[in-house]
Amino acid sequence: MAENPQQQPAAVQEAPQEPRDQEPRPLRSLLLSCGVCKSEACQEPKLFPCLHTACRSCILANSNVAGPGVLTGIQAKVKCPMCHAEAHISELIDNFFVQDAKARDENNKPSSDPQCTCCEENRLATAFCEDCSDWLCEECVQAHGRVKVTKEHSLQNKDQALAAQAAMASQRPLFCQLHRQEQLKLYCETCDKLTCRDCQLLEHKEHRYAFVKEASQNHKQFLQTLVEKLQEKKTYIQMARTKIRGRYREVQEMEKKMVQEIKAFMFMLITEINKRGKQLLSELQETTKDRLNKLKAQDEEILRLSLAVDHCADFANFAVQLGNDTALLYSKRHITNQLKNILRTRCEPNPCVPSAMKFMVDRAFVAQYISRLGVLLTTEGQREQERQQQQLQQQQQQQQLQQQQRQQQQTS
Repeated sequence: MAENPQQQPAAVQEAPQEPRDQEPRPLRSLLLSCGVCKSEACQEPKLFPCLHTACRSCILANSNVAGPGVLTGIQAKVKCPMCHAEAHISELIDNFFVQDAKARDENNKPSSDPQCTCCEENRLATAFCEDCSDWLCEECVQAHGRVKVTKEHSLQNKDQALAAQAAMASQRPLFCQLHRQEQLKLYCETCDKLTCRDCQLLEHKEHRYAFVKEASQNHKQFLQTLVEKLQEKKTYIQMARTKIRGRYREVQEMEKKMVQEIKAFMFMLITEINKRGKQLLSELQETTKDRLNKLKAQDEEILRLSLAVDHCADFANFAVQLGNDTALLYSKRHITNQLKNILRTRCEPNPCVPSAMKFMVDRAFVAQYISRLGVLLTTEGQREQERQQQQLQQQQQQQQLQQQQRQQQQTS
């Protein structure tokens, strides 16, 4: 007994899920937490060239190379736990942004209110004199303004002074590995690296250099320019994802339409066409699944690019706004290279597969060509047929040339 073609065939495979965005993580957690354990209290945080962060212990635990010496081998490679990009061990650097953030948090913890250091009354201070480096109570503030020697001094209110002191405390100095008593206060523009005074006078004697503060300001502007370009690319990426998702829905709607047409045709030829109808449905589902998988893969690729754009832009903005010039210059090469790599990455805005399909059947030849009834026409299939025809024509031409050459040889 023939099956009812209106029923859903048992061999139908589930179509791929529509691409979805990943759950966003808080900006601070995304930039300053380990990509593996998700902890902000990570020990020895390392910064990958892709600007993702991981603990040294987590890198060792997730590395294919066993042993504690994995982070000392220059040729060894590890994968980023966030985006799975490969990097040489030598490209991993200390993430001073995480360490400075910890110091900043500790300095920003509530503390006891400062007391006046200018008088002996131990009253609560309301201002801070930058010239005298003294905390002043309200009466001392008024006295400070009356005395000729101190009335021109610069005063800060208590909150501003506490914030400034916390910011200064988070500016942890870096010291030269060659001259361990010398602080890295200079930046060699020629070599693109931090230097101490002795290194600049010796190894970098004829090189262009600047003080850390000045160089940091220049490179902040450069990074901000790259971030602005990333924002423009973000708009382009969003447009591409919108097109792909629209095409994804078109393919799904086209699948529904094709299913109805095929089922109607099966119903008209219940006995003769039932088997062929199932084959057509299977072909349609495979074609649709293949298209949806390709679209999903394209969407995931663009999503990864979108996440990389967001992460790099957020990281660069964070680095620029953090205020730690030394950490910025120390990590500048990684940040700049990754921003440039993202900008160079090509983003294809058009969906990789078409949505159009057409079901054709020649009813006049049903009895004669029952096994060939119905064909799903897709753009991919049409291109394959054209390619095969071209190959067949080329083979025929080659055979004709060979025959002509043999005839010429025989006559000669």
